[in-house]
Formats: sequence, structure tokens, C-alpha cells
Amino acid sequence: MTEKKAAAQGAPYKPPKGKKSHHSLELGNDTIEYVARADWMVLRKDEKPRAEMFHVSYLRRDVDSAQRPLTFVFNGGPGASSAYLHVGALGPRRVAFNEDGTPPRPPVRLVDNAESWLAFTDLVFIDPIGTGFSRTIAVEKDADKKAPEDEADKKEYYRLKRDLESLGEFIQKFLSREKRWDSPVFIAGESYGGFRVGKLAKLLQEGYGVGLNGAILISPALEWMLLDPSDYDVLHWVDLFPSMAMAARHHDRCRVDAQGDDAFRHAVEQFA
Repeated sequence: MTEKKAAAQGAPYKPPKGKKSHHSLELGNDTIEYVARADWMVLRKDEKPRAEMFHVSYLRRDVDSAQRPLTFVFNGGPGASSAYLHVGALGPRRVAFNEDGTPPRPPVRLVDNAESWLAFTDLVFIDPIGTGFSRTIAVEKDADKKAPEDEADKKEYYRLKRDLESLGEFIQKFLSREKRWDSPVFIAGESYGGFRVGKLAKLLQEGYGVGLNGAILISPALEWMLLDPSDYDVLHWVDLFPSMAMAARHHDRCRVDAQGDDAFRHAVEQFA
């Protein structure tokens, strides 16, 4: 019997099988023994399985959970998985790049990340529904006619409110599954994920009983006018002009004399 048929007949829905493994990471004089887990969490609507959210967690093994912070991490987009912060910045392993920041020739290699946040917090990288390996679960509208889900059902989690609710439900269930309600909890988001963090800070407490110890916004997308400017909005140009002027100075394309970069930056900021 397939999982879909089992769910239709009332049997508990089971997501794809995850995997758990044990690893260690050398960070300075500290050796971190941790458990890596790639898995799915089933999200529900009206007590029925509605989506399965993929995530990768790194939990230190030899520390009391009450003393060990836990940080939930997601990237922006929308439409982006957590891969960029995962293997590009915060995780215990990262993609290897050349010294000048350019990617080497294929194949891609992973190396230990000496700057991993695992040094001071456990990490959970979340893929919002529709990104990475996170997907909605097909529902049958009518038990007799077997009508498939429509396009609106598939895109339900793409809406702002449902996107936030899915993250809240996931965090709540993860804390219960891993017995981590006694841990200091943080959320970290990049770009549109920073917007998520701002909205979740209140929603998690009011809707899911999760009190946060901190919220981390990484290059957040909060002011939409700056992302989609027009000639009728002067704020974008005020913000952009100092950066353009400093770039021109760096490339010897500036005709303004100034004693040092700090003095020049002050002058262009005052002009802007």
C-alpha cells in the first residue's frame, strides 16, 4: 500500500524516511561531537497531513540542552531553500571556494567550516514548503469521485500567512520531538528570511507558545521600496549614491578631492 493510499484509508501518513549520523568538528581547541539529521516533518490542516517540511539539524551531543542554544535558520527568496546559509556560511561543512572567492572547477567539494555557528549554538536549517525537498501532500477532495487537489491547494503555503504558520508549526513540533523546550531559542533569516524573522518574532509567542531569546536578521529585506525603486521615490537614490561614489573613488573615476576615505564618505553622505 502506498503512503498516499494509506493516508486516504485513515492510516497515519508517513513522510519519506530520514537519516541520522554522528560526526565531529574541530574548532580551535574544541572538538564538537554532534548528530546530523536530514528528515521531514509532517504539517497538518484540519487534522489531516497537508505538507512535509524538509530540514537538516546539527545537535551537539555532549552538552546539557538547557545550556545549549538552538537556532532555526532559513534563507530568503521567496522560493529559496536554506542551502545558501547551510553550506555557504553557518553549517559545520561548507562548499570549498578558491582564495579569491571564485568557485573551483567541478566537482564541488565540502570542507569543514572553521566559522560554523555550531561553535555556540545547535542549528536547524529549514526548507519552506515548495523549496528544497519540502512539498505539499496531495489531498483527495472527494472520497467517492477521487478528485485531485487543485492549483490553489498546491500554492496554499506560498501565501504570507500560511508560510509563517508552517514555520511556526514546524518549530513547535521540532522542540517537542527533540525535547528542547528548555533550550534558549533563536531564529535567523536572510533576505526575505529576515522579513520572516520580523513577523515570526510575535507570531511564535502568541500562536505557538515559543518564547524567543533572540532574532537574527541577515541582510534583511524589510523596506520593499528599496528593492523595487522608481524615479518617483528619492529614498533609493539617497541610499545608493554613497555606494556609487565610493566605488568610483576606488576605481580612480572620482573627480572630488578628499583627505582619506573617511572624509570622502562623510562628504558624500552629507550630500546625499
